[in-house]
Amino acid sequence: MRQSITQLQNLQLPTDNSMIFYCLALFYFDGETSSDYEASVLYLRLLLETSSTPFPPAQHLLGVCYNSGKGVTRKFEKANELFTLAAQAGHADSMNSLGYNYQDGSGFREADIKAANNYYEQAAQLGNAEAMANLGFNYENGLGKEANIKKANVHYLRACKLHNKDALFNMADNYYQARGGERNESEAERYWLLSSQLGHPQASFDMAKYLHDTKKNLMEVNKYLDLALQQATSADLISEIVAARASYNASTGSPQSPDLRSGNNINTSKEETTSKKKHTKK
Repeated sequence: MRQSITQLQNLQLPTDNSMIFYCLALFYFDGETSSDYEASVLYLRLLLETSSTPFPPAQHLLGVCYNSGKGVTRKFEKANELFTLAAQAGHADSMNSLGYNYQDGSGFREADIKAANNYYEQAAQLGNAEAMANLGFNYENGLGKEANIKKANVHYLRACKLHNKDALFNMADNYYQARGGERNESEAERYWLLSSQLGHPQASFDMAKYLHDTKKNLMEVNKYLDLALQQATSADLISEIVAARASYNASTGSPQSPDLRSGNNINTSKEETTSKKKHTKK
């Protein structure tokens, strides 16, 4: 979400108080201790009402608020309006967000996979890792593109170089399942590890399963099961992790961890899915 100073300077932003308002909006949106989305929206609106010139990062962030219902009533149409304004000014994250909403049909009369891929391609050309991962997903699954696993992997690998956790996870799966090339377990393990380190719960879970099936190191297996549990928000995925840990430890008599027993991390909103492939938004 945060823009580097160089990226902001390259966008030729206005020299009035807009940057102060934007920094305050970021502070309240992404606070280190807690977030105050209503305050963030207040400063974003103030910025956009008073700025002498367009401010794409603020348009995008306000679009994110409308897209997710943070600090405002959720309105996909308003989000898309703001994303479009920012995308027209060259904001890659907004291009990717528009692509995602076109693909899902959020805020539009119907889904438009062609428009989605066009926005992903534009954003990917500007170096947006999420868009690269989304193109990979669509090439792999034949969504608006002729299915082509090799092209999918090219896009995934581009995103991997930019540390995109979903692309890393998908490449791990493709290396392990020999999709687009020969089976490569060492590369699969390496990519699962990288994705896990970036917070991908399914990557952590798959790493645990792989270690259990191949290296039989129960201490390492439990390490990644516990990590997956900490990262997961889906009740379904948490249940899978709990069941796996119980099964793996049953023959050894190893105790269940308190967190696994209590289910304190369960979030029934199911924000992530156990599906191994997904397109991503920002």
